Amino acid sequence: MKSPSPGHIATWRFEMIAPLLDESLSPAQRAEAALQHASHPVHWPSGDERVIPRATLYRWTKVYRAKGYEGLLPKTRKDK
Repeated sequence: MKSPSPGHIATWRFEMIAPLLDESLSPAQRAEAALQHASHPVHWPSGDERVIPRATLYRWTKVYRAKGYEGLLPKTRKDK
């Protein structure tokens, strides 16, 4: 399988966090949405099917709010 492009990964990440970006949600509703989202496996761009940890959803949300789409682009791992 061909590796997904960085743009494809960033777009997929945005799709995963979009419900958490709704400003009309209270913090409790946002937490409940993250919990629901993290309890169901999804297809990752790599082809795997697994859940997205809540911490990852919150990290992607935080970086998106700070840096926008650019923040969702994958970074080179520091442990390589």
